[in-house]
Amino acid sequence: MADISFKDAQKLVKFKLIMGDSIAQKEGWGNSLFLHERDVESMEHRLLINLSIRHLRNYDYKINRMAVGVEGVYALSDYFAVKNDVFFFVECLTKKTLELQPEILFKKLQLSAYAPMWLIIPKNVDISMIPVGSAHVLFVDFEKKELIAEFKGSFNSFKRRKVNKYAKINNVNKEYYHRRLNNIREEYPNAYKSWEKNEDEFLLRLFKEGKSNKAISGILKRQPGAIRSRLVKLGVLEGI
Repeated sequence: MADISFKDAQKLVKFKLIMGDSIAQKEGWGNSLFLHERDVESMEHRLLINLSIRHLRNYDYKINRMAVGVEGVYALSDYFAVKNDVFFFVECLTKKTLELQPEILFKKLQLSAYAPMWLIIPKNVDISMIPVGSAHVLFVDFEKKELIAEFKGSFNSFKRRKVNKYAKINNVNKEYYHRRLNNIREEYPNAYKSWEKNEDEFLLRLFKEGKSNKAISGILKRQPGAIRSRLVKLGVLEGI
């Protein structure tokens, strides 16, 4: 049961929230993105979600497990939380996901331009890949099933930060993102570009011919993680 409704959360922000359930219906996954993801997510990802919810509730956050995003932004967080009338996106990323799809981190962090974010990751993930000030981070020790909080900005600083200062910090994050994107595109010129229908058809043909992920990556000039993600989306590979 949700601690706070989507409707009440929408009242706390000045941007249009979109529901993951509406995405699920559009994609033909049924009426609930949560139920769809529960069937395909890994045990590690599920543990990140469950531990983080327990931890945040201990600190008086109200939780809603509905995936949410911002209208016009190609990203959804795993769920959202509210504390003292401040809205937070919460995203849980496994080490395997970050290794296979390194671009996903920067897609998710786009949401931090609109509201503060909690990023839940394993303790052995390289924190240097996260732009400073872009999110609060919780590290998970899977062996001990414990969470270790590493604040990249305190709760109060988010609440008191003026809009112009917040925009300036996000511009720094955007500069970091574009610099990293340019570096990636030196090796993969088509990285992060939209997929066209004819490219999807070509990808499927290469996959059916038995070409390796690395070989397809070289042909399409896209990152190996992006190739795998697209094959999952096209329904020929199972999700992580």
